[in-house]
Formats: sequence, structure tokens, C-alpha cells
Amino acid sequence: MADKKLPFFQKILAFIFAVLVAASVVFFGYRIAMKPSYKAHEIEQCRLLAVSSLAAIAEKTADDPQMWDKFPEETIYLIIDHKTMPDNWVIKLEAKKSGRMLKLKSAAASGWNSRSPQEAVFTASIDRDAGTPNITYDDKSASLIADKIAAALPSTKKEGLKYILPDERKVTPVDIIADVHHYMNKKFIIIRPAH
Repeated sequence: MADKKLPFFQKILAFIFAVLVAASVVFFGYRIAMKPSYKAHEIEQCRLLAVSSLAAIAEKTADDPQMWDKFPEETIYLIIDHKTMPDNWVIKLEAKKSGRMLKLKSAAASGWNSRSPQEAVFTASIDRDAGTPNITYDDKSASLIADKIAAALPSTKKEGLKYILPDERKVTPVDIIADVHHYMNKKFIIIRPAH
């Protein structure tokens, strides 16, 4: 009796195996076909985070122009910890004091779990004595992105992300807090200073 059920059982196993192989082929084909659009999305997300980080720092500087004097170093390196960012995005900021000017370099990179890791870097200058977010982007495309971000009305996704020193054991002399916002119908995220 057991001999008669064995071929039927083998047929079921063969069918399940064939379905799993077919599903795997379809899944990997889909991933390969979608990679260009996934990569384009990752690049655009990096660009938006890098520029919105510069804009957030400019706005924070306009609110408190003396905050950079509280840092003893001439060049300050700050990060937003990827563990606190949605999707593990990494944001790094370099601020170099130069008299009343502040030279900024912002980099945003895909999280560790990205299928197609990307990075975007933009630089800008801020006049710390202007009293308004007076930022000059070194790249025209960054300026265009900043204008689009400024015109948008994003919704808050996550509050209270803190720019910290790369050595997490050290405390920043001033709190620089940002909020993550949805952007473009929740396709992307940007950061803005917390108020």
C-alpha cells in the first residue's frame, strides 16, 4: 500500500519544487529588470538628503549664528546616526569655519541594506552673520533641488534626529536636531530642522 502512495507523493514534491524554481526565476528576473529604476531612486534620494541637510544647517545657523563658535575645532564633522534614520540612510556633514563664512560639505549614502548603494555629495557656503538662511550652493543642481524642497509641504515621518559627533561617546556642545519628512507623495524623504 505504501508503494502506491510513493509515486503520488513524489509527484507532489516535484510539483512544489517546480513551482519554487519558477517563482525564483520570476523573482530574480523582476529584480534585474527593476534595478535601473531602483538605482535611479537611490541616487535621487541621496541627492535630496544631502541638499536638505545643507538647507537644514543653513536654517539652524540663521536661528543661532554663534552655535558654531561653541565647537572648539575649526573643522567640525557631524553625522546623523544611520540607526535612527528610516531605511538606514547615512548623512555626514563637514563644517569648516572661515571667519564669518561657514564652508559646508554634505554627503548622503544608501543604507547598509541597499541593493544598489549610492552616494551624493554637495558643498555650500553660509554667511553666518546674515541673519537669514543665506546659503550659496557650489553646484547649480543643488540650488535647484533646494528650491524644490523649500516649495514643498512635506509631512513629518520621524522627529528628533540629532546630528552627533562621529565618536558617539562625545557630546556636541550644541544640539542640532532635524526631523525627517515625507516628500513627493511619500516617494522620498528629506530632513528639515526641528523647531
